[in-house]
Amino acid sequence: VITEVMIGPEPATPKEGEFTARDLRTRLEAFRDKLKQAAGNNEVLIASIDQTFSFPDEKEAGDTGPKTSWESKNFYHVPLAAGVTILSKLQGDIRNMENETVNHLLGSVEQKSFKFNTLTPIVKPLSSYVTVGGKYQADIFMGAYDNQNPPEVYICGPGATIDTLKKEIVGEAIKLPMDGAMAKLEQGAARAGLNTVRGIIKFKPVGGEAETRIFETVYEVAQPNLVVSPSKMNVFYRGVDNPVTISVSGFSDKDIQPSVSNGSLSKGGEGWVVRPGKDRECIVTATVTNPDGSKKTMQGNPFRVKNVPNPTPYFAGKSVDDETIKKAELTASQGVIAKMVDFEFDLRFEVVEFKVTMIVSGTPIEKYTKGPALSGEMKEMFQKAKPGQKVYIEGIKAKGPDGTIRSLGSLSFKVV
Repeated sequence: VITEVMIGPEPATPKEGEFTARDLRTRLEAFRDKLKQAAGNNEVLIASIDQTFSFPDEKEAGDTGPKTSWESKNFYHVPLAAGVTILSKLQGDIRNMENETVNHLLGSVEQKSFKFNTLTPIVKPLSSYVTVGGKYQADIFMGAYDNQNPPEVYICGPGATIDTLKKEIVGEAIKLPMDGAMAKLEQGAARAGLNTVRGIIKFKPVGGEAETRIFETVYEVAQPNLVVSPSKMNVFYRGVDNPVTISVSGFSDKDIQPSVSNGSLSKGGEGWVVRPGKDRECIVTATVTNPDGSKKTMQGNPFRVKNVPNPTPYFAGKSVDDETIKKAELTASQGVIAKMVDFEFDLRFEVVEFKVTMIVSGTPIEKYTKGPALSGEMKEMFQKAKPGQKVYIEGIKAKGPDGTIRSLGSLSFKVV
């Protein structure tokens, strides 16, 4: 039966097809090649595989004819019991070599494995600061370490770098103190902004070779600020640069994008500059970027919008509160100026016109001029002034930084 199924009538040319001896040999050779591929560089295992799955064509002793194929030698005119024994031996060979190859693969994996005896949960948040309406996000996983075999942890000192090829610190390496198998890092927050810590971890597993890993972490130092909001003085003035500082607790400046209604907003100095428009209110708001990249618009702060108040006119250093002027002060004066008194902004108003009136021999004499300076006729009139006479400076107008013309009223003095 075995001869008919596996070889056929001609032993010199065994038949081919499924379940034949030729098919069995082809499958065994393919299996042998896969085992050798899995064995990698293990020469001992490869030699054992080749020896187990060797299918040579051989001659009988003293035979001068052609070689007998492995198929015919094992399955031509072989009793059924002997054929079953041969197949059982092949099954055993397959199982044995399969086990040896699997053991080799497991051994290769074990060479790169690490033995740990302690597990601890680790929570790694994207950010520990979350605003209302935002999301708290974190990676939660199980960490493992050997509490009997702690690693060594080093960080880069000032000016030091890491050679990523050699996995070593070039320059000053600072060894961190250990608490069991965990290193303790403590650094002073000397300056605001982003700070980067780079270092290496050295670990030598029991019975294995030392391993080195590079790590890097970034943290941000924020400048502590006291925020005071004057609820009755939240005012922007038209026509001038209104400096503001815009911040959102828990977010760095790079993650804050401010905006303003009824006006323009631009960078200026160490903060922002608002120039309001014509409406009576501005609302300053900001959109922040969360650690996960999502955006959130914060509630805005309203500001009233007002025109810059009128300046106070001065003549010879005297204002509306003064009633008298000396003849020497009158003749030495060069003109009229406009000054902002007790105002938050250093603004300049330019006087564009005014007139001077004096009563001479009962007749009012008026002189009008453009600009802030006295005209020649005005100076000549002042030279003739006598004690007791009244000098009126009227119709004073000044141009502000916003381009508007303001009427500043009048001044009057008695010459003494």
